[in-house]
Amino acid sequence: LPDNYVSKVVDYYANLRGFSLEEVQNEIKATD
Repeated sequence: LPDNYVSKVVDYYANLRGFSLEEVQNEIKATD
């Protein structure tokens, strides 16, 4: 998938859950 598409999806779910995109990315890095 294109990076910009992934970013939009992540940002969408982040907004639903009340997270910022940066916080979500930090979570992803933490579980890597």
